[in-house]
Amino acid sequence: MTVRQWRRMATVSVALLGGCGDSTDSEPFGDIAGAYVSTSFIVTPTGGSAEDVLAAGGILTIFLEPNGAVTGTLDVPAGVAGVGEPIHEDMFGTATRAGNTLVLEQTADTFVRDVTWLIGSGELTGRFVGADATIEVTLGPAPEPAGSAGNSREFHVRTSD
Repeated sequence: MTVRQWRRMATVSVALLGGCGDSTDSEPFGDIAGAYVSTSFIVTPTGGSAEDVLAAGGILTIFLEPNGAVTGTLDVPAGVAGVGEPIHEDMFGTATRAGNTLVLEQTADTFVRDVTWLIGSGELTGRFVGADATIEVTLGPAPEPAGSAGNSREFHVRTSD
């Protein structure tokens, strides 16, 4: 499977453990805004066995601003589900929200932008089925940096090359 094919496929389940309150027009994402990191990231090639991307050193991070701006990274090491070279993609973009759905609009050509995320009670889930693999991701709140008072909105992830 090529890197491009792998990037385009997914079945994704993402738990965003942010708030579930009402949003406002000026901050439509205020109730779910925050930094999130993958707590589960499983890829199952069609006809193959599930592979744990986190155990292999991969990660997905998303930071959603109250105004809908999105940043973060997607890192998948070579060898996961037949990926021949490491994947490192910037999640920079914007989110569009309509009721209880969320779409991440990004330049990066990954499965993340191909999912319509459903906003539920304390979680965000999405599903996209590709011909070559299924990808399932759970995102939870990113840990606060050491020494923070719980109000830091800055989030950094360091990955090795």
